[in-house]
Amino acid sequence: VARRVEAFKFPDVLIVIPPFSVSTEEARGKLPDQVPFKDAVFNLSRLVFLLTSLSHGDGLLPWHTQDRLHQPYRASLLPGVQEVLSAVIPAGAPGACVSGAGSSILIFLPNRRESQRRVVKAAERAMPGARLLVTRVSTKGAEGAAGRSRAPDPSFLGL
Repeated sequence: VARRVEAFKFPDVLIVIPPFSVSTEEARGKLPDQVPFKDAVFNLSRLVFLLTSLSHGDGLLPWHTQDRLHQPYRASLLPGVQEVLSAVIPAGAPGACVSGAGSSILIFLPNRRESQRRVVKAAERAMPGARLLVTRVSTKGAEGAAGRSRAPDPSFLGL
């Protein structure tokens, strides 16, 4: 069963790529064989509302992107990541999370350019040396970037 989410209120995302990498195997090795029931319920309760936040912009995205199933266990492999997550929400990001197994961070950008600049600067200050990419959310699924020599950077924000 599938249902298409028609619109995202946060079409731009900032991807923060730390100046280090973590293998998926190493990241998976940090996960426990079992998780506390309350942590599973915590994550599932947020997942139910995550798509609503993404499609309707209800202001609760920071709450809905919280995690207890992988980020806390992998924190020792991801120096500076918690600092980025803690810095960008007060700067105006509607939400942020570790992307997959890490080490990249996905930050939803607010719609106003000035607010986007504040979020980008907060991420830069929290993780010096990181590579920052701004991209758009696609409702088409995975697409190739044929002919593009490099990924977009936040320079269009006037930084």
